[in-house]
Order: sequence, then structure tokens, then C-alpha cells
Amino acid sequence: MSQDNLSFSSYQLRILLRRTSPHVWRRIVIPSHFTLTQLHQTIGLLFGWSNAHPSHFVVRGKSFAADPIAAGEAVGSPPLSEFQFYARERFLYDYRFELQSPVWRHEIRVEKTASRQARGDLFRCIAGAGSPPPPPVASPQEFQQMQELFTSGYLLHRLADLVDGGASEQRLASELRYLRPWLTVGEFRSGEANRQLQGLNGAGQ
Repeated sequence: MSQDNLSFSSYQLRILLRRTSPHVWRRIVIPSHFTLTQLHQTIGLLFGWSNAHPSHFVVRGKSFAADPIAAGEAVGSPPLSEFQFYARERFLYDYRFELQSPVWRHEIRVEKTASRQARGDLFRCIAGAGSPPPPPVASPQEFQQMQELFTSGYLLHRLADLVDGGASEQRLASELRYLRPWLTVGEFRSGEANRQLQGLNGAGQ
């Protein structure tokens, strides 16, 4: 049988970043043969996380390293199919859990399971809301405070003050780079999200 004729099993997952308001979330379709490590990489791409901080999954009360090989464990990451998730089941993904207390906790809900899926639809982000926290933001509390501060009116006023004060082009460019993420903080672009996933999709096939 050719590869194009194979049937694939997949999960539809809704990944919610807790303690964000409005909520930041993504809905993805992911192959069941993908491992927890590949799900970890997917979440990292969609939420802008790096591998600079510890992360793990909590499934049915048990902790699983997000990348066990990198963590020095002898056994690799299990595939999602091994857990036999059922519809509406929830599990957790924690990014940055210094001192065993997660800074960024994601709730992952299994919305659907599918035994057959068109190949082009096997791995993609199909919906979402909100932009992930920009890299300097260290916690949900800080993210909320920054969103309340950096309103569109405040941003325009801040740039106008710089222009009126005779700021150099270099200074304005630097300020725009800093402020740009806050101009689009409530937006979600599915096309951009799926472009980010393309490389991982190829690696997982």
C-alpha cells in the first residue's frame, strides 16, 4: 500500500494558557503517533516558548519529561497513542516550573479523536485566540499588567511624544521593535501558526 493511501489516527486538542485574560489558546489536529516531545515542540512554536527553561507534562497525575533524552533519561518520549486518550480528557503542560511551581501552565483538552484523516489535515492549527506573551514577560501577572498598560491609546501617545521630542530614527525604530508585540497582542493568525509548524510536520511524517 502506498504512503498516500494510509489511514491516520489523530487527536483534536485545545491548548489553553491558564491565568490569561482574555484567554490565549490554540486548537490543533495532531497525529496520534506524535510523541509527547513533539507535542512539547508544537506548543513551543505556537506559544513562543524556547527550550531555555524546564518543562513537563502531567498526565493522569504522573509527570513526564517534555524531552526525556535531553534531560538525560534513557527512555524516549511515549507516543500520544500509548495513552489512549478519550474525548474531553484533560492533561497539563507546564513551561518553567522552578521550585516545582509552574509559571506558565497549559490545560490541554482532548476534543475529538479521529480514526481517519485526510493527509493534508493531519497536523495543523485550526483555530486560536490571542498572541503569546512577548519574551521579556516573566509571568501571567506581569502579562496582565502589561496588557492593561499598553493600550493602543497609550502606544500612540508614547510614539507621538518621541516624535515631538525630536527622537532620532534609530530611537524610534528601537521603540517600535519593543512596542510591536503589544500592538497585536490580541490577534491570532492561523496562516502564520501553520507556517511555524511546517518544519515539525515534515519531521513527524
